Order: sequence, then structure tokens, then C-alpha cells
Amino acid sequence: MYNNLENIIFLTGDCPIIDVKIIKKAMKLFDLQKYEYVGNSFVRSYPDGMDVQIFKKKTILKAYKLAKNKLQKEHVTLSIKQNSQKFKILNFTSPKNVFYPELGLTLDQKEDFSLIKKILLYFLNKNFFFSCLDIINLLKDKPKWVEINRYVKRKGDN
Repeated sequence: MYNNLENIIFLTGDCPIIDVKIIKKAMKLFDLQKYEYVGNSFVRSYPDGMDVQIFKKKTILKAYKLAKNKLQKEHVTLSIKQNSQKFKILNFTSPKNVFYPELGLTLDQKEDFSLIKKILLYFLNKNFFFSCLDIINLLKDKPKWVEINRYVKRKGDN
């Protein structure tokens, strides 16, 4: 690392409609506590695609040193998760109104693209800054949309 970063907010490119409020919640928890890692994806409660992880620069360097295989080096926080006893971790969970861990809002397959496109077009002229709760409420009104990508195999699924 060639800069003076202390903290890193880690979002992935396959989560194009992440809720900014969830990112802000993670930032607040990270700032208020003395954790090395704060995230919401080690234990799934939010829809897949609403993932945020924040960690210290020294945490990711420590995780890299602990990484034993290619997968742990490719998925940079996997080593933190698999060595959780060596890190001060907070995994925060969703409030009940957005608890929907089986919902896939990541962009991995063409079915995901179809669903995300429908969501974006729906909110385009209604609410440009829509939230996770807005999406869930929309999908309650349009249950057939949930079927579009229901059978996509997600990373980490067994």
C-alpha cells in the first residue's frame, strides 16, 4: 500500500444498488467502536447485494499475512472471517423491516441484470435515492419480480 490510508470502506462492483444508509450505519459503528472490522455480510441478514465492510489498513495487512491459499488472497476479507478469533469484529444485522437474506440483489448473472434493471427503471423518475426498504416494499407489491433471479446460485451458497 503506497498511501497513508488508515481505514478502508470495501464495496464490491457486483452490488450496484447498495443503500447509502447501510454504508453510513457501518461507518458510524466503525467510528464509535474500537473494532478492526465492521461489516454486515459474515452473517447474512440484509439482501445479498447490500454488503459493506470497513476495516483498518493494518487489519487487511494482518489478514493477508494469515491467508494460506489463493481464495483467501482473492477474497480479501475471507481471511478475517476464517481467523475471527484474531480480530476484533462486529457483524451488524439488519432491522426486521429489511431482513431478507434470501433476496439476491447482486449482479452476477443475466437474471440478476433483469431484476436490477426493472428496479432501476421503476425508481428512475420516482425516487432516485431509493433505499433497501424501498426495494423490499416494491418487491412485496411485485412478487413475480422476485422469481426472476430466485434460482441463481450465489457465491458462498452450499
